[in-house]
Amino acid sequence: MNNKEHFSQQSQMPLSAADLFAWHKRPGAFERLSPPWVDMKVLERTGGIEEGARVVLEIKQGPVALRWTLEHTDFEDGHQFKDYQVSGPFVSWVQLHACEPIDDNSSFLKDLVTYELPLHMVSRAFGVPMIQHELRRLFRYRHRLMLKDCESVRRYSNLPFGLDGVPRKRVLVTGSTGLVGRHLVPFLWTQNCEVVRLKRPTSDHSEVVRTFPNPEPVAIWEPSSGFMESSVLENIDCVVHLSGDNLARGRWDEAKKERLRESRMSSTRLLVETILNMKNRPSAFLGASAIGFYGNRDEQLVDETKQVGSGFLAHLCEEWESITEPLKQAGVRVVNLRIGVVLSPRGGALGAMLPIFQAGGGGPIGSGNQYLSWISPDDLSNGIFHCIVTDSVSGPVNLVAPNPVRNKIFAETLAHVLFRPAFMPLPAFAARAIFGEFADEALLSGARVLPKKLVDSGYIFRDPDLETALRSQLGA
Repeated sequence: MNNKEHFSQQSQMPLSAADLFAWHKRPGAFERLSPPWVDMKVLERTGGIEEGARVVLEIKQGPVALRWTLEHTDFEDGHQFKDYQVSGPFVSWVQLHACEPIDDNSSFLKDLVTYELPLHMVSRAFGVPMIQHELRRLFRYRHRLMLKDCESVRRYSNLPFGLDGVPRKRVLVTGSTGLVGRHLVPFLWTQNCEVVRLKRPTSDHSEVVRTFPNPEPVAIWEPSSGFMESSVLENIDCVVHLSGDNLARGRWDEAKKERLRESRMSSTRLLVETILNMKNRPSAFLGASAIGFYGNRDEQLVDETKQVGSGFLAHLCEEWESITEPLKQAGVRVVNLRIGVVLSPRGGALGAMLPIFQAGGGGPIGSGNQYLSWISPDDLSNGIFHCIVTDSVSGPVNLVAPNPVRNKIFAETLAHVLFRPAFMPLPAFAARAIFGEFADEALLSGARVLPKKLVDSGYIFRDPDLETALRSQLGA
């Protein structure tokens, strides 16, 4: 008796079959295609997608962690490969990835999954519908992401080096395991950039498992003591500096505020001084900042021409950005990335809100009238890449979607996407009791920030409206 189940998905992509397959061969492709609503980690990898290469995954569902080992088989360069389960949660699992040509500029991406569940007589009634539903979520997300990434490849195809050949850029990234870095690094890999991670000795190195074909380049630094393996900056085209203590983690007391300041100032100062002492400097330096620079702006429309606001966070951002001034004077193109609220279920504000909203206890914060300027992880990564490769972009750049919303609209939209109510507001006094000064600076105040420089430089948003962004990130 044949107990195997099948699932298939096919989408047209704006790349040739050869270029589409080349995208899948890039390091980072697997991470790019991993759904953000699933807690999944690559534990081990040998090779890429060629015959016999393996990947070991850990998938967490609440307190349960599943280990899944897959091997790549039936590799035909430019056409197809398969994922075959060696061990894991299924009785059997085989997934075919195929790139079928349409013409010189387009192709079909085809995914066909054949699987068998354990305890089949029971799981046919209960497990199969659930698995089919999850596969529909997964492949809708993957194919939409692939479509957008293919469009990005085409959009920047006039730049040197595409998917094949010499790497387009060699990029040094700090804070690569933080919320922004975890999304950015795989995206840069798939855009044919070589990434060098700059990490502290105490950082989690478990993500550094890639062999494409050599181990991923990693260098050590310790900003608090002024130590850095400065040789790593040789032959770097661009530095993307994302490192800094988490703003939203922990109550803001004086000790927390000092950690926030010191983690940003010491690391930025060390990078700037090191670059200034180099003979061959990187051509660009992109340093993370935040839209907290503008402070509370109520109804005002805010672009990059607005002056610094008031409050601890505004002055923190101002001081943070000012440290890069000597680089500008030395001829390095400096971009200050003023990042909005990143809508990722993997962490940050959305990650913290999700359990509350999923339990039906969500609602607006305070009056709900304050503006929330947000950005999807995909637009954040693509926007940073746009700033890396667009030489005309410099100075402050607002990394936010073009449609900021009031906090109450955000709560209603998130609840709608999750099919939950949104009638449990968090009063201002309760927010202050829980978060302290952070509540006044980041939760109960807001700014209606616009991405003027990005738009003027030709950037096209993937997720310009809130509901689209949330549905993509949550697989809804």
